[in-house]
Amino acid sequence: MRTRALVQFRLPRAALGSALPESLRSLAAAAQDGSPGRSQAIVDLAPGQLQALVRWGREGVGERTRVRIIRLTHIYEPDELGPGPVELFSNPSLEPPEVLNRESAVEARWSCAHCDRLELRQIAPLEVTSAESDADAQITSSCDTLLTERFAGTARRLGAETLPVLGVKGLVQLVTPARIRIAPVFPLFPVVDRCPGCGRQSHDRSDEVEGNLFSDGETGFVVAQEWPLTVEPTAEAVGQATEPLGWRGRVSDEPLHRPGERLEPGQLASWTSGRRPVFLGFPLWRALLAEGARLPFGRPTKESVG
Repeated sequence: MRTRALVQFRLPRAALGSALPESLRSLAAAAQDGSPGRSQAIVDLAPGQLQALVRWGREGVGERTRVRIIRLTHIYEPDELGPGPVELFSNPSLEPPEVLNRESAVEARWSCAHCDRLELRQIAPLEVTSAESDADAQITSSCDTLLTERFAGTARRLGAETLPVLGVKGLVQLVTPARIRIAPVFPLFPVVDRCPGCGRQSHDRSDEVEGNLFSDGETGFVVAQEWPLTVEPTAEAVGQATEPLGWRGRVSDEPLHRPGERLEPGQLASWTSGRRPVFLGFPLWRALLAEGARLPFGRPTKESVG
């Protein structure tokens, strides 16, 4: 496992070379200036470097710490994944492809009378912006999954469904039905009241290790990372979470909607909330790797018991 860090300094790039200890000088070369007096770097860190960066970053420059936030991403080797589903996540340094026709390609209907949850059904092929040429599987900004066409046969053989994609050549959509149930245990925590109509409780994903951006983002020090999720056992070859994480729509004792009624055209983006994590079953992940597919980063999952 490798550890990649996005580091936001409260120092400009020009000041980092002399301010950083010798073991961390390589971070200055990777840094880019951002807002006035601040810079940012994305770097791979050895365990000793991470400990040194945390110690140095906690120290102050006036009333503020030298580092605002260290956001950690753990990059796992193939033998560190499985046997459960593998959560896919995109390279944070790359912009994900955008779906241009989501409003017309996805049918949205109200799921419940007492909350703003939606039932979504894709009714047409997605049209996407240009994708990265050096990746064979990518996640769009709306959590749809794209796959290089030459691996589509492998995906279908292992139980996945594919659809054509508009706007780019050589890609298909890997259909990800919302069937993966995430257990409501750490790192999840409840947000928004439980709906009195459908009974669903929204959860968000904690990334806290040290500090909190809401309380410490202006002057303090924060370390954050995304922790592995716990999922219920599943035989799905590929899928999304049944419920979006971070959903923060309305919940009401009084009726808000007519369940099953379709949203007006152009309203989907206004009512969409949260993100559904995407998962590949480990057999499909392993088969694609064996055929040479260049896959996005994968995060292991834990399996819920009982």
